[in-house]
Amino acid sequence: MDCDKTSRFLAIKTREELAEFLEIKDASLRYFLYCDKEDLYRSFQIPKRNGKFRSISAPCKNLRNVQQKLLDVLNEIYIAKICVYGFV
Repeated sequence: MDCDKTSRFLAIKTREELAEFLEIKDASLRYFLYCDKEDLYRSFQIPKRNGKFRSISAPCKNLRNVQQKLLDVLNEIYIAKICVYGFV
């Protein structure tokens, strides 16, 4: 557990501080927040066993990197209740 990273994340108060934490420019963070979401995701379909198709929307590389950084710190912060088994 990276306590320094967690404490830095919990101390964030502004968008600029969040951009610094994520190691991206504030303009990039604003773009991710306010742009047309269709520009950030690539949609495609993959076949399922039953012959139908599953729709997938995959994030672009830059957004995926930001999401991974957030996932890492949020996984350190979040503690699921003992009764929770799925979708954690």
